[in-house]
Amino acid sequence: MQCAEQAVKIFPDSPYNNGTLGCGYFKMGDLEKAEHYLTVAADLFPLKTAS
Repeated sequence: MQCAEQAVKIFPDSPYNNGTLGCGYFKMGDLEKAEHYLTVAADLFPLKTAS
């Protein structure tokens, strides 16, 4: 968890780092924090759309 927290501090706009931290909180049972970081990750993730 410390590595994931540091990664989010250094690269807050990374969907991968936020997702990792969210999964960590989920596994620890902290669903409120898990939802926050997983939502941030989903919002940051670039989606390709059909042209």
